[in-house]
Amino acid sequence: MPSYRHPTWLKGGSVSAIIAFVFGALLVGFAAPHFTAGIADLPARPVLEELRKGAALTIRYLDIAADSRKASLDWIEDGRGWASLGLLYFSEARRIGLATVSGRAKLEQSVLADRRAVNLSPGQAYAWTRLAHAELLQTGPGPRIAPLLARAIAQAPYDPALLFGRLELSFLTWRQLDPAVRELVAEQVRFAASIDPKRLAALSRERYAISAVRDALIDTPDLRRRVDYLLRRN
Repeated sequence: MPSYRHPTWLKGGSVSAIIAFVFGALLVGFAAPHFTAGIADLPARPVLEELRKGAALTIRYLDIAADSRKASLDWIEDGRGWASLGLLYFSEARRIGLATVSGRAKLEQSVLADRRAVNLSPGQAYAWTRLAHAELLQTGPGPRIAPLLARAIAQAPYDPALLFGRLELSFLTWRQLDPAVRELVAEQVRFAASIDPKRLAALSRERYAISAVRDALIDTPDLRRRVDYLLRRN
């Protein structure tokens, strides 16, 4: 019977070394896109942080950040990344002005980015809210806003950062909202009355939504009395 011999380079610790090398190469291969995406994204991060704090930034910084985030998404894409890009484009659109061709183009880029965000990750409440806002800006009050608002509220019903912006969109499109969406908004009104009744009263007056607000509070008499007092006072 012939005897089979392993090649000498496979003997002893050589096999372990080869396996370690192969696994190391695979890890480097998997890590490289994440590393490259992270490097590409560096200019976007401080800009996004300032935007989320409410800072007013120049077009130059917004543009650099948008290009940075887009380059990062070319390597690794996820819902949050696309939602952040939607925020950058939306901020650019408003900064440039929607009366301009370039401003409207940026708004459309924002819509495309946010649609990609919710397709990848349906729980992106900020992206859903911006989609509703963009729909209002692009076409005015209409029936297509209601389902966007419903998704936005359902994903984060008690997020104070989104609360009053969504209420304003709801009041502006109240006539186009069906009863199911109005009930979602009514719960938002009750939440708003519990955390900042003064702001709610001011918004309801500004957007001619006093009746809607008072109706939403009919089953919470303490909250209704608090808001009514503020409405009478001002």
